[in-house]
Amino acid sequence: MKPEHPYNPFVTTPRNSLRRRPIYALTLDISLTYKNENIQQITQKSKKVLSRMIEPFHNGGKDNANYELIISVDDNIGSAFSKEGETCCFIPQSRYVVISALGSGTFGQVLKCRNCQDNSLVAVKILKSKPVFFRQGMLEIAVLTVLRDLVDPDNKYHTVKMLDYFLFHGHVCIVTELLSINLYDMLRSNKNNGMGLTFNRHVLRQLLESLHGLTTMNIIHCDVKTENVLLVQNTSDIKLIDFGSACFERSTLYTYIQSRHYRAIEIILGLPYSCAIDMWSFGCVAAELFLGIPLFPGENEYNQLAKIIDMLGPIPDYLLRKGTKTEKYFNMIQKGNEITFKIKPPEQFEKENNCKLQENRKYFRYKTLEQICQHVPMHRNAFVHDNDQVWRALLHDFLKKTLEYDPAKRLTPSEALTHPFIKSKTKQELLTLPLPLVPQDVPLEDVVRKVYGGQYTLNYLQSRDRFFSVPHNYFTAFIRSLKCGYVMNILHINPFHFKPLKVIGRTTFSWHNMAEDESLISWGSSNSDSEDPSRARSASSLQSPSTSQSPRLSLRPPPNDPRRLTTMVRDFGYFVSHERYNNY
Repeated sequence: MKPEHPYNPFVTTPRNSLRRRPIYALTLDISLTYKNENIQQITQKSKKVLSRMIEPFHNGGKDNANYELIISVDDNIGSAFSKEGETCCFIPQSRYVVISALGSGTFGQVLKCRNCQDNSLVAVKILKSKPVFFRQGMLEIAVLTVLRDLVDPDNKYHTVKMLDYFLFHGHVCIVTELLSINLYDMLRSNKNNGMGLTFNRHVLRQLLESLHGLTTMNIIHCDVKTENVLLVQNTSDIKLIDFGSACFERSTLYTYIQSRHYRAIEIILGLPYSCAIDMWSFGCVAAELFLGIPLFPGENEYNQLAKIIDMLGPIPDYLLRKGTKTEKYFNMIQKGNEITFKIKPPEQFEKENNCKLQENRKYFRYKTLEQICQHVPMHRNAFVHDNDQVWRALLHDFLKKTLEYDPAKRLTPSEALTHPFIKSKTKQELLTLPLPLVPQDVPLEDVVRKVYGGQYTLNYLQSRDRFFSVPHNYFTAFIRSLKCGYVMNILHINPFHFKPLKVIGRTTFSWHNMAEDESLISWGSSNSDSEDPSRARSASSLQSPSTSQSPRLSLRPPPNDPRRLTTMVRDFGYFVSHERYNNY
């Protein structure tokens, strides 16, 4: 018996040719027709195409040559219209109508859309279908899930809120709340003049609270800059967006990160990096809010490094000795037993790297950070306040400590929140210090057993590279693992090729008296595995994949329930370090 061909209403077959009625043929299996055909191209006239390149090239003609989805105004997107359907989404049967383009970049494009369920306006980020962007989008979903369900469930840490995600013709799509203008455009609309002291302190305090929230789960944003700090509609409140480059502190994946003008010194020199790189970027943002332009507007990485040294002074030799890229930018000078470093002249750098450097442009009249802080406008009006010099001294001290070369000496977000430049005159309630937790190194066999319940073996899954190369299959496996508390490594086409990322967790929820009541630091299970908290393992899943009807993580007991912390710790595979707790 010949296999039945896929249904196509536009080809006459015994299935759709009954009395040759076109209406009957077109409405037969209409849901399948909507998924397999672009119904809008059939029923509507040509519309404004929002994609930069409109010539079909990849993905069966749905993508252009850059692997971007070709999208037009009034197009319908969402899990209700995707060929992957409800198996690859957060909200089943979601529907969004495209209104306009909000932006684009190397990752893909961001669209302004209307949610058909409640008519609210949202932002939809559609990543390129190329495998590297697809897998990076999966990690972004994991980070945003942790932020939404663990770090910032009450929306107090000023991070953008993810509302939905889905797979659409091989593209990872992330739906977030729609915000207003970003700080970069705000400064540009102000003719690149800085903003006032009151506004800047208000924005910087919120941004510090956002970074503090990230450090509670040891999440590195990796791209803090004025373009990624957006104002909330009709307010001076802000939200930190774009976690497409984010990673976890003990599982850093890339060495070339951050936008150049905000790139931390340890990234330029090739040193190991941590959440401290976000504080360097924060210091650059803080200075830019007063100056109106970047503090270190380097034309290239060599020029960037030279501007930093001119402004802040020489880099300590002990840091240069550890950098893997030090020899690219510095000459090593040995005097007896001592080794010092000096930045290479531009001519030598050009010759060694076979490049032509652009002319070093001067943007500031003053050279040092202290001189700039003494002369930068502090207020939007021309008046000089009585305590103007006090604020200038505080600003210089604040920037100097956030732009400290040594990451170990650099201000942390919680320390910066207590700095006199940020702290208000009235008593400010500080954020609760986190309970230190340590990461677990989970064997892959345990991960597979937890995710699939013995249905598959590790060897079998690791041999299925071709299977996981299909976006639908990778998406399903990644999200299923995420529901069980694991963030899979995205560096391979097979999510089970490497061990899951070491997602180090801390929590900002109340934990007083927990050390006295060890029953609270339990693992919620009567089996023998759960009685030994020193073993590296993951306890019960967030929601069992076999029984859960919704992909939403459900982690939180009632707010006053002391088991709230324990549940969060247990479900994301962490265990409390009693020794570190006692010495905290």
